[in-house]
Amino acid sequence: MKIILFANTFEYFALRINFLKELKNSGYKIFLIGSSDKFKRDFDNMGIETVHLTINRKSKNPITEFYLLIKLFKILNQIKPNIILSFTIKPVIYCGILNRFLRIPIISTMTGVGPYFFKHDLFNFFMRKLFKFSQKNTTKIVLQNKDDLNFFIKNNLITNAQSIVIPGFGIDANYFSVSTYPKNQNITFLLIARMLWNKGIGEYLEAARNIKKNKPHIDFQLLGTIDKENAYCISQEQIDSWVEEKLVKYLGHVDDVRPFISKANCIVLPSYREGMPRVLLQACSMGRPIITTNVPGCRDVVIHNENGFVCAPEDVNSLKTALNDFINLTFSEKEKMGLKARSVIETKFEEKIIFKSFLDEIHSLTK
Repeated sequence: MKIILFANTFEYFALRINFLKELKNSGYKIFLIGSSDKFKRDFDNMGIETVHLTINRKSKNPITEFYLLIKLFKILNQIKPNIILSFTIKPVIYCGILNRFLRIPIISTMTGVGPYFFKHDLFNFFMRKLFKFSQKNTTKIVLQNKDDLNFFIKNNLITNAQSIVIPGFGIDANYFSVSTYPKNQNITFLLIARMLWNKGIGEYLEAARNIKKNKPHIDFQLLGTIDKENAYCISQEQIDSWVEEKLVKYLGHVDDVRPFISKANCIVLPSYREGMPRVLLQACSMGRPIITTNVPGCRDVVIHNENGFVCAPEDVNSLKTALNDFINLTFSEKEKMGLKARSVIETKFEEKIIFKSFLDEIHSLTK
């Protein structure tokens, strides 16, 4: 039984290795389509075939995209899969378009509601129309939270019959195991994300500036890559200025976030919108309280006053209040909040629970 997984880059699948292993153990021959050969050797060692297809996320050139469609059609026609799983916006759209001719079961996964669906310029209007057209040929569409599901249905982009909510890919609770809560005297807040304005990093730094006036010992940290291709990218120069101001420590990009989560007292993600924020799952799994915004995706992970605090999006004062509420907790209250965070993972987001939901859908379409 052949299965194709298609995303912008192979890095997307490198973060979901355990899901690939689960598919392999279920008897599927796996083909990955994406760009960049960075993880090719890892997949080769697993017996997974990779097909390189360069996808420019920012390209708006219709000729370039048309040739990409032709290349993709040839790849799909050559492999002749029993089912396709598509991820990220362009693969989702292009697989849907081609399926008018191929007639293969497709499960599309939308990892959030991006700018294509909110910006009201001509290009994004066209992309919304193209998305709606393409998904008429998709068998199942996976949304990562109920808010996104309601958004897509309300805007007549998909139908209720073809949609399902599966909260991301879960988290490996053994890999992200509970670590001893730090007894450090100075509280450390850590924000892990790509360095983008819509992750609420500006609000985080402004809240830090306000709090440090009276509590200079509080430590604020940033961890994540600078995504220069993203329209919301925060420049290195801006980050350097915050560091020089002694507002924050910038830790750069790392492959393993666990040592940094372990040393932090609380993980903060004041994002404007998410699909299913992986970093919050990682933090909760390791027994760390979280502070996040009352927006789709984020609010699915946090229980206010139990495993963390909720604040309003794009609101410095609300975030500052949540940070101060955490600061004022006793050590035992912080530790208890972290243990509650872990229990949320074990009951709702452990990857075995999520994998079963995905595999049930796949099996139902490949009988």
